[in-house]
Amino acid sequence: NVEIPFVFMFRNPEELFQVKPYQWHSALKSWLVASFVIQDSCMIVRTRSLGKFAFRKNEDKEPPQIEIQVNQQPFVEGSYVPKDPIFSIVLQDASGVDIRPEHIVVQLDEMVPPSSLLTIPDSTETLSTINILFKPHLSPGSHSISVEASDVHGNVVKTNPIRFQVAE
Repeated sequence: NVEIPFVFMFRNPEELFQVKPYQWHSALKSWLVASFVIQDSCMIVRTRSLGKFAFRKNEDKEPPQIEIQVNQQPFVEGSYVPKDPIFSIVLQDASGVDIRPEHIVVQLDEMVPPSSLLTIPDSTETLSTINILFKPHLSPGSHSISVEASDVHGNVVKTNPIRFQVAE
């Protein structure tokens, strides 16, 4: 699994900041913003797979919305949850949520838990609403959870940590 850099030169340096590189993901049936850096008059796109690429202008600056529930109940700061909760994390974005695992990060007590505790769909009919399940085993006491996600255009949102309690 090797990273492949592609270098694109622009005659007009202002164009560098007007477009983003996108790569087609056939499993998701969607164009997703590719990882890139701008250096001098060049855009360097980094990818781990070959495929279709395109440059697109995009006016969407809004990140996804995040809603967290526990055992199908509303979840707010200070909530009490069982020791084996099921967190349902709903991500919504009109342009589409980027469901690649590296673009959805759940933190429990400021640490990233093993990916085996998360259920992220690997494909879906539509990317506008995504439901992620998180099933940790928790010890009694105070805990926190936060979620970071991005849309298909690379707009990122991270929730503030939400503190909650697990009863003895």
